[in-house]
Amino acid sequence: MVGSSDESIALTRQRSEFLFMEHPHQPNKMENKKDLQKGKPEHELAINKVGITNLELPIKVNFNSKTVHAQAKISALVDLSSEKRGTHMSRLITILTEESEKTLTFKQIDDILTRIKKELEAEHSYLDFEFTIFHKKKSPITKKEGYVNYKCSINAEKNLKTTISLGAEVLVTSLCPISKEISDYSAHNQRGRLVVKALCKNDKVWFDQIISDVEKCGSCELYSVLKREDEKYVTEKAYENPKIVEDIVRQMAVTLMKNKNIVKLNISCENEESIHLHNAFSEITMKNG
Repeated sequence: MVGSSDESIALTRQRSEFLFMEHPHQPNKMENKKDLQKGKPEHELAINKVGITNLELPIKVNFNSKTVHAQAKISALVDLSSEKRGTHMSRLITILTEESEKTLTFKQIDDILTRIKKELEAEHSYLDFEFTIFHKKKSPITKKEGYVNYKCSINAEKNLKTTISLGAEVLVTSLCPISKEISDYSAHNQRGRLVVKALCKNDKVWFDQIISDVEKCGSCELYSVLKREDEKYVTEKAYENPKIVEDIVRQMAVTLMKNKNIVKLNISCENEESIHLHNAFSEITMKNG
């Protein structure tokens, strides 16, 4: 049996040597390959945006003086001249992977846009981030902690200058003042979805400030953990602070426009109505000053 095994091993080696002689390894000679992306396109038309979308990477974001880890969906795009057939998308992934190790700030976003422009030889660069921040929030009376989540976004672009918009979605409670007025007791309430997109002048605006301001615009804030004392507080506060969607979106505008570092706002409120089959919606777009 031992001899048979040795003969089998020897035969295998002979076959391997034969295959190597027939098909010797050839190095990957890229110098003889054409770079089709740099070639001329069939139709010489400039492209406004081309690149990658829906890339998921871990990121780090500052929130309430703490570094928060999140998973982001990222888009990175550039313009493309009419003389080039394609862009180098692998470079975008390399840049984003390397830069994801750093904490996202206004400067960091600008650095990424600048690097994309340079390495892809573009005039314009674009970045979009979508991610969810989880934050520990204390209940109003018993101070029990629980996580609340906020959907956030960053939309940035660079040509001669850099523009950055911050987006956030905040959930609140709203109680209908009309229902309260016409009813002998009680009033219907609902969950309101407040959405902000703010074009920012500088880094004096960030997510924690936007979210904190917007949460106060509903009838009452939402909490993860509510004991009996907390639930009583939330119910009564909402009842004493009734608002329709028109009230809420106007309050959002007034509150946020106090920050002169916000250049332009698009804000909306959508209530998931509890006694109607439809939702209620309101929206404002305005410039500051």
